[in-house]
Amino acid sequence: MTPREKLHPHIEALANVMRGYLRDAPPVHVTATSRAMLDDDADPEGSALNGGSLKGGKPPPIRHDGSALVAAYRRFFKEAIAAGVPLHLIEFKFHRGEAGWTYDVALETSDAREVLERAREPLDQAVARAMIAAAGGGWSELTFEQRLPSLARFLVTKDEDFREVAISPELEGLLKRAFELYTQHGRELRWPLWRVAGDPRQYDVETQMHYG
Repeated sequence: MTPREKLHPHIEALANVMRGYLRDAPPVHVTATSRAMLDDDADPEGSALNGGSLKGGKPPPIRHDGSALVAAYRRFFKEAIAAGVPLHLIEFKFHRGEAGWTYDVALETSDAREVLERAREPLDQAVARAMIAAAGGGWSELTFEQRLPSLARFLVTKDEDFREVAISPELEGLLKRAFELYTQHGRELRWPLWRVAGDPRQYDVETQMHYG
């Protein structure tokens, strides 16, 4: 039985919370999305929860009780652990049609997240080395990101001043590999970010990967 099959009653209960809000959505809304992701998959009650809102594709905003929806998400993540399927991410895509509001849902289990992050580790280090090589000297922090649909940016910071630097062919190739890696794992990478702080001899690498 797949994680989605195991969790179907809980997924449906969570979706129904949002359908309650969507029933009152203005006619202009024919699609809506909602997602939530835990910082600490093992602690759904205490962990920071990213997301947890209900968004339409255009204005006006869809009215909903944000606190109640976040509580419903936390309850769902807790139920997933009890069902033996710890989750890191769940994302809903709602569509309004003749049958009312239907949805597609995507899940990422904690195990799948760990596999993906281990697979990305060598790439992260390669990106950091390429950032340092492209920046030259005289920096305290480097940032390389692409927030779709915008173009990629490479920023070099020294103290409080920063400048945008041309992206090297090596960085372009590594960015392409990052998107391909997430696709191979059934995910959609939307905003990869790498940050390097320190100096070329001793530095720390921070990553922020926003995906669905």
